[in-house]
Amino acid sequence: ISDAPKSVRVRLAGLPNLLLALGVSLTIVALARPQTEDWEELAGKGLDIMICLDMSSSMNAVDVGDLKLAGLSALGEEPDNRFDVAKKELIRLVSDRQGDRVGLVVFASDAYLKFPLTLDHGLAIQEIEKLVLDNGERGRERDGWLNPCTIEGSKTAIGDALARAYKRLEKSDGEGKIIILITDGNDNASKLEPMDVARHIGEVDDEKRPVVYTFLIGTGEESKVPV
Repeated sequence: ISDAPKSVRVRLAGLPNLLLALGVSLTIVALARPQTEDWEELAGKGLDIMICLDMSSSMNAVDVGDLKLAGLSALGEEPDNRFDVAKKELIRLVSDRQGDRVGLVVFASDAYLKFPLTLDHGLAIQEIEKLVLDNGERGRERDGWLNPCTIEGSKTAIGDALARAYKRLEKSDGEGKIIILITDGNDNASKLEPMDVARHIGEVDDEKRPVVYTFLIGTGEESKVPV
């Protein structure tokens, strides 16, 4: 019997087990998610830039006239609110800062570090894109906000945000230090008065003192707040 010719079916009898083993092996490789990485080496020192971004509920306001608002509505579109405008400008800024480190402090009723100084601009942009503004909606049946916002936005803590940004720059060794403050309102929640923080920064030695740029967003003339 052993000398008799074997059919194709008999010769391929072990193929299902072989294919099963191959499939399991490929599944293990796929779950391991092998990746290749491109490396880029940056030499020298750039600027260290800390951004303070206002995320209070008033950043939901839009600053467009009735005529433009009606035109957008006719097209089924909505205007960018102050926060949308600020995010787009920040993403553009970070994209252009080759060799500079950037960090972000977000603030509203409180202030906290969203990400520290980093050269990973791709990650920084991702974090900025993921920020969600408090839309001001509250429920009667439960405490707190209704949308998945990044930070509760009922107040504005400018002084605390400036202080957190400054502490991150205090011991940095960048070629220059910059704080960028973006807000649309007045401080009404800080434990530290904004001008007290500013005076303290102003008294720091020249070589260690960061330059503070403040940007007021919103015209206030034709502003509209969604309700």
